[in-house]
Amino acid sequence: MRTVVFCRLVAAVLVGIAAIACGSAAATPSSSDGGPAPTEAPVQMAPAVTSSVAAAGSMSVTTKAVELTVEGVTTMKAIGGREARAGHEFVVVSTSWKNVVQPAQAFGVPRLQKQLWLFTDERYADTVDLEAQSATPGALEDGFAIEKPGGVLRGKVVFEAPAGAHYRAFQFYDNDHGHALIPLGGNKPASPAPIIGTARQNTLLQMAVSQAGFVQSPAPAGFRRFVVGLRGVSRSPTDVVDVPLGTFVFAQTDQGCVVSPERESNELTRPFGERASFPPSNSNEGQIAFLVPADTKHVRVLITPSGTGSITLPAGPDFTPVWPKPLQTIDDGSTLRLHVLPPSPAHPAGLPAPASGREHVLLDLVIENLKTDQGIDFDVTQQLRLVGVNGDFLEPSPLSGQFACRLGEGDAVPAGNARRFTLVYDVPARLPIKLQYRGFETDATVIEIKK
Repeated sequence: MRTVVFCRLVAAVLVGIAAIACGSAAATPSSSDGGPAPTEAPVQMAPAVTSSVAAAGSMSVTTKAVELTVEGVTTMKAIGGREARAGHEFVVVSTSWKNVVQPAQAFGVPRLQKQLWLFTDERYADTVDLEAQSATPGALEDGFAIEKPGGVLRGKVVFEAPAGAHYRAFQFYDNDHGHALIPLGGNKPASPAPIIGTARQNTLLQMAVSQAGFVQSPAPAGFRRFVVGLRGVSRSPTDVVDVPLGTFVFAQTDQGCVVSPERESNELTRPFGERASFPPSNSNEGQIAFLVPADTKHVRVLITPSGTGSITLPAGPDFTPVWPKPLQTIDDGSTLRLHVLPPSPAHPAGLPAPASGREHVLLDLVIENLKTDQGIDFDVTQQLRLVGVNGDFLEPSPLSGQFACRLGEGDAVPAGNARRFTLVYDVPARLPIKLQYRGFETDATVIEIKK
């Protein structure tokens, strides 16, 4: 299967990964821009596509292109000196592939990771582990072909999947010739695993929260760790949807602070990694950790791709972020609003004292992104500067990064949402404070903060 990747661009763009054709290759799908309009209404999670399923007692399925048979399944704790991560094991599926394409021509599978998946308990989806695959004797090549009609190729496929499974199934995707699903053993769950609240959807995804809460673990001063489990399925019948977490997934707190996922956390048993992948015929579930301000009471998850509609998932009680009434507001056309709030941020314990004759000016700010289809990359060092007595400009201090509610380099204001943050400026004492805002649609605007 081809992958649809969310992009944060000026225009909505869906980027797919093209297939490597090999005669009558198992087709990887084109990007899908159809389907119902984005919605925030609660929905029932449901697969977008069905497959031909092996008959009871059989381990073989025949599509229009291939007779696919599972000849055996084994599990291993380690492969090639690498141990499976905690709570997981390697699942090795021995397969045979017979070319039955009519009219007679070659058959191929361009990319294992896009077309071969292992489903566990109708809750988890894992694609081929290429590292373990390369260390397994007799494994299929990543991209293979059967040139001769009637020809048969045998090879192993390796996955790292949750241990202790009650049900597993081997999935092969082929948009042109038909999908195939072969149950590997066990019984399907009688009912879906529970979720928190309801599932919500946009054009490409259905998503739900499966786990949420603060965890007692060491965290930097001024922070606490919040872990959320997300379960999702692609709504496109022809595409696996990849979501780059650091670009399009955020946690938003009850006070309006927005944070990106932690890159690594020892608190997670099934982390998504840098991307979360969702196939169209089975849910996939993983975990994300966020470091949120220590005074956070409630959290919701924002999934904000370009052009496909945002999804807001409360990780507990639903809420709308609140903040004090602004002292001043700057309207920047149809792009954003900038609110200057009353002084309120407490100095972090580790914030050093200013040098003699200088002071720290703290600004509590909120940016409302009025664009519902794209995030805003906002440069605080160039767009929010204080004006000195001689007309020179003072950029925010790097000390701004010590605040739990912050907007740093490379951070974004998610589409259709607000982001609160604190900036600190190191300035001469008793300097009249004027803030210059350089906008996207407006000329530079100067407002007086303190006389």
